[in-house]
Amino acid sequence: MDHLMLFVIVAVFAIFYWVYYTGSRKGACTTSWEALPTRAQYLAAHPEAVDGDIIFCIHCGHHQQLEVGVVHQADYRRQHICPRCKQALYRDEEQEESGGETVGSRPG
Repeated sequence: MDHLMLFVIVAVFAIFYWVYYTGSRKGACTTSWEALPTRAQYLAAHPEAVDGDIIFCIHCGHHQQLEVGVVHQADYRRQHICPRCKQALYRDEEQEESGGETVGSRPG
């Protein structure tokens, strides 16, 4: 009877973990990232936020940005965040910058 109870407890925990961490967590990050404008859309919507090569935050006017991954630092889904007000400004994808190739792949 003790082994059956232990099995039930472990099974309930495993199902809870699987449902909570695999289903809703990944979708929320992707949805929020896709909701951000691309760099071109951000610059087109806010032409006053550009001065030469410098892009300003539209929320606080700060001139620096942090480029971070959505889930972790090596994530290909990148977002640019203002370090002062912590607002996400626009999104970027590493594969777009490398001409559609996966970063680190060899041609041919």
